[in-house]
Amino acid sequence: MDIPPVIPLAEVAAPPVPRWRSLLMVALLLAIPPLMGLFGAERSASSADAVALPGTRAGLLAVCAINLAIFFVLAGVVVWLGRPKRAELWLNARCGVMVWALGLGYSVLFRLGLGILLATAVAGKAILLSLQGKSIDSLEGFRPQIENMLDPVALRDPVYLILATTVVSFVVAGLREELWRAALFAGLARWRHGLLETRRGQIGVSLLAAVVFGIGHLPQGWSGVVLTGTLGFGLGLILLIHRSLWVAVLAHGFFNATSFVLLRVVDAAGLLDQVLGKPAAQ
Repeated sequence: MDIPPVIPLAEVAAPPVPRWRSLLMVALLLAIPPLMGLFGAERSASSADAVALPGTRAGLLAVCAINLAIFFVLAGVVVWLGRPKRAELWLNARCGVMVWALGLGYSVLFRLGLGILLATAVAGKAILLSLQGKSIDSLEGFRPQIENMLDPVALRDPVYLILATTVVSFVVAGLREELWRAALFAGLARWRHGLLETRRGQIGVSLLAAVVFGIGHLPQGWSGVVLTGTLGFGLGLILLIHRSLWVAVLAHGFFNATSFVLLRVVDAAGLLDQVLGKPAAQ
């Protein structure tokens, strides 16, 4: 009598996840950024001194810890609901030198693209105001309200700057937000098989995630929503094209890190008040 072959555990098919669980996972993921954006916008409106990132090292680390704790709780709920696999989140992709180079390269392209977009929009608005006979000073409210995210003066502290360009940029923002995007895509792919295999599907899910991602940045004003939404659209596409979470995480992290560095450079050049729209000192 032959002994039946032993089937490795890895080859045992996991029971299918009920459709309602995946749909609830998607609904939860779609709800999180808008709720956070609305909460942040209301907090900024209620207090002129309210910022997302405190201006001290201890305060910054505390906020990072709180955000990561909330993330782990929500991630636990998402995992319990949808049970996404590592492969669905593209966590199995390698993170070698080429991935780091791609992440850095994409961040530069995003920086150039968003810079051109913002410059074009500002120029168009300036021309429109000029034709209407209005002052160009009206452009002050057209920029992203970065002062609702942090006090740029805090970046003068070298340790604070290092924390902002590493922990905040690559972990709190990059890793956390790209895991959110990957989980959302995984849930949508379960809802409609083959959705992520067509160019139309990839553009559609990236656009959906971008809109939700942008609304999550309401404290930065509508200009910030548009710019971050555009960035999110690009991050979604490279996530789907490369099938690697790490390319998107690194592109996101490098983009945020260079944003902090550029703010510090602007401050060192004595141009911070102009960028923030503050009146020049008399």
